Amino acid sequence: MESVFGAQNWVIEQGDDLAYPEGAASGKGRIALRNNTSQTQRFVTRLITPAMDLSKLTAQPMLVFSHAQQQRLGDVDVLRIYYRTAPNGRWVQLAEYNQKIVKWQADTILLDAYNTKTYQIAFEGTDQFGS
Repeated sequence: MESVFGAQNWVIEQGDDLAYPEGAASGKGRIALRNNTSQTQRFVTRLITPAMDLSKLTAQPMLVFSHAQQQRLGDVDVLRIYYRTAPNGRWVQLAEYNQKIVKWQADTILLDAYNTKTYQIAFEGTDQFGS
């Protein structure tokens, strides 16, 4: 994890009906970025994958994931997806989701610049007091 602004971590949760969104996209677990503190909104935190060796792939890889974004007090949290090709390299944005998504939504992103042994993906959440 990497805090860009503020100090709020992603959390591992059971996919039950007690917190938004209901359940899990598949299986029983999920990862969420929640503001359960008195910290002001707009903190930004990245959940980063370990480095992956994609150098021998013969077809363009894709990222498939599910997400949901609640609207609260007129604001919606923002999810951005980034990649980098070196451990200390510059993050490049692949996608941004800034609209209310009530139920789990599956998305697919084709990965760019994947001919490397140190490819990483970051899920960056910006808190706007959604869940």
